[in-house]
Amino acid sequence: MRRLSVEVQGRVDHYLLRVDTALANVGASQTERRTLGVALRQQIMEKLSLRTLAAGTAQPSIADADSVLSELGPPQSHLKDARPPDALDGLRAEAGAAGVASGPAKLSKTALVGAIWAPLFPIMLAVSSVQIQVSQGQQPPIWVASLQFLLIPLGWSALFATTVLGLIALSQIQKSAGRVKGLSLALFDAMIYPLLLLDALVFWLCWQVTAQLQANDAITPPIASLINQALPTVACVLGDYFLVARAWLAVLPRRAARR
Repeated sequence: MRRLSVEVQGRVDHYLLRVDTALANVGASQTERRTLGVALRQQIMEKLSLRTLAAGTAQPSIADADSVLSELGPPQSHLKDARPPDALDGLRAEAGAAGVASGPAKLSKTALVGAIWAPLFPIMLAVSSVQIQVSQGQQPPIWVASLQFLLIPLGWSALFATTVLGLIALSQIQKSAGRVKGLSLALFDAMIYPLLLLDALVFWLCWQVTAQLQANDAITPPIASLINQALPTVACVLGDYFLVARAWLAVLPRRAARR
C-alpha cells in the first residue's frame, strides 16, 4: 500500500494505542494485545487501500481514516476479541471501576439489620413501663423475666449498634459501584439516634434556661411555655432538616448529586 500521510498515520496509531490501553486495563496479556493490534492495523490498512483505489487517489485522506476508524467502533468494542467468552472477570472489573453495576442491585443487609434493631430501644422502654399485676407472694410469669433479659441489652445496644451499622452500610454502598442499594435506609440508621440525642439536649437546655429565669421571676408563664415547648420544637425541626439534607448530599454519588 502507498505510504500513509503523517496525519492519517497519527490517527491510526492513536486509535491502536487506545485499544492497547483498554486491553491492558482488563488484564489482557502482552501477547494478546500485540496479536490484536497487528490484526487491527492490517484490517485498517486494507480498508484504506480499498478506499484509495475506489477514489483513484495516491493516498488516503484524513476523512477516509476517520470513516474507517468509525466503522471499527470505539476501542472498548475490541475487548471481546482478545478475551475468551468465559473469561469476563476483567470486563466486570472494568465495569466496576467505571461505576456501572454488573447485575441487579441488592438491598444492603447491614442497613436492614440496623433498621430492624433501631425500634428495640423504644420497645424496651414501653415494655419496662408496663406493670404486671401478680398476687402477693407470687413471682411474675417466667416469660416476663425472659422478655426483659432479651430486650434490655438489645434495647440499650440499639443506641450504638444502629448508628454503627448505618455507617458501615453507607461505606459498603458507596464502594459497591451500584451493586448494593439502600442509601436512604443506611443514612436513617446512622443519624436517627444522634439526632434524637441532639434534640433531647436542645430541650434540656431550654428547660434549664426556663427554670433559671422563672426562679428569678424574669419571665411570665406564657413566655416560659414558649421557651419550654415552641422554641426547642422549632429549633429541632429546622436543625434536623438541615443536618439530614447536608448529610444526604454528602453521601450521594457525585453524578446523582449534580442532577
